[in-house]
Amino acid sequence: NKLQKFVALISATALWFFVMDTQNPIIKDSYTVPISMENVPPKFKAFYFEQNIQVKLSAPRSYFIDYDANSIRAFANLQNYSAEGEYEIPVEASFPKGFELEGVSPATVHVILDPFIEKQMKVDVVFTGTPANDSVVKEQIKSSENVTLMGPKSAVSKVKRVMGYVDVSGRNETFDIEVPMSPIDEDGRTVRDVRIFPSSITVT
Repeated sequence: NKLQKFVALISATALWFFVMDTQNPIIKDSYTVPISMENVPPKFKAFYFEQNIQVKLSAPRSYFIDYDANSIRAFANLQNYSAEGEYEIPVEASFPKGFELEGVSPATVHVILDPFIEKQMKVDVVFTGTPANDSVVKEQIKSSENVTLMGPKSAVSKVKRVMGYVDVSGRNETFDIEVPMSPIDEDGRTVRDVRIFPSSITVT
């Protein structure tokens, strides 16, 4: 009768849930993944110091057996940020279908938006070494007296000199040489993240 069929259906459903809960229980696991920046506004560089995010997921145990680890991602979406400054951006995560997000740690990442700028600077050429036969460097002619620096504002502002180095060891006559340019800070160190145009000049 209908009552017996209904009771049998309820019993079968309860048994199925019992078996699934016993054989394929919901479990949790954490994954450490690198964070990435998405939708960085044009003409800005995003600086951030948090490199890895812990993503905690839950799912039936069978889901953890066969999944693509590369499909678990952590990211900060900068779509709504378009001005220079420092921000605390919520960390988001993407993961395979069937998983549930339990949380991410840290929950936010500190991001600095630094605008790209250009700046003109004079070129300095330094001669090193000793010429042959007591020769001396009397004159230098540069193909360009100035170059353009391009890069994040914080990096470009550190550049105090643009230097090129020419080794005259053993030379005793006029010569032409292509000299790479380097952005140098006040301590004599090369500044990273700065590009120079042209990257080298000809010195005679």
